[in-house]
Amino acid sequence: MKSAACWRALRPGFLPLTGVSVTLGLAVAWLERGTLHLPQALLSLGAALWAHAAVNALNEYHDFVKGVDHRTRRTPFSGGSGVLVSGLTSPGLVLGLGLGCLASTTGLGLYLAYHHGWEVLALGAIGISLVLLYTPLLTRHPLAGLAAPGLGFGPLMVAGVHRIQTGCWSAAATTAAVMCGFLASALLLLNQYPDLEADAATGRRNYLMLWGRRRATGLYALLLAGAYLAVVAAVLLGVMPANACLALLTSPLAVHVALRLPARTEDREALLPLLLHNVLIVLFTPLLAALGMALGRPLP
Repeated sequence: MKSAACWRALRPGFLPLTGVSVTLGLAVAWLERGTLHLPQALLSLGAALWAHAAVNALNEYHDFVKGVDHRTRRTPFSGGSGVLVSGLTSPGLVLGLGLGCLASTTGLGLYLAYHHGWEVLALGAIGISLVLLYTPLLTRHPLAGLAAPGLGFGPLMVAGVHRIQTGCWSAAATTAAVMCGFLASALLLLNQYPDLEADAATGRRNYLMLWGRRRATGLYALLLAGAYLAVVAAVLLGVMPANACLALLTSPLAVHVALRLPARTEDREALLPLLLHNVLIVLFTPLLAALGMALGRPLP
């Protein structure tokens, strides 16, 4: 029973986003080099997954201790797993689980940094800082709270994986990281709508509180637009192959969500389909871009 509860505390339904970010970084490396180092790819994926699992478990612990979980009405996309509120496991066990995941990602990160240089070490240090500071500190500041997931799933994971594979930075990797970062921040922003009252009552601050529900929908639309424009600009500038425009196949769904969101910000049930559509956008846009680059001819 407790092992199942601990697994739920890691929020496995959100972990595919890590796989998407790593896949995108690998696709850019393949595009540029025409080859991949599989053991390093697997180690990178492991480090990224442990980091994501760590921040999820630590978020679960902090939200329970602060009383956030007692105020939220959980959805499949927000509100945590509920295992602590339900008494299925103990806060100490979830905290230990989070710290254990953090130790695992630290160990893998140090190994990768030893073989690939101080730049990888610097990225890892930033990542660990985000894991530790996200819930207790960054969620109290609107810009920091919004930017943290974008930084983690974009530049740290996408560009970091690419750096490990190629030993360098590139415009294509930077563009892919920016795209993925915008999408991750958009995912967080939309998932904050159902938890707005609970977050406000427990000291968090975000753009929904700062600007209001309806005005914040404009920020969501800008984040989505930024992701698609990054790909278009990269293709027009010759940084990415035209095949990367496969990412634009999700744009009609993004327009659908952005247009309908302002009228549904106060209706919890009406929000749920948009939250699901947003998950599909965030997962499939980078995957389609990765597919396009994997099918393209390696750059000279």
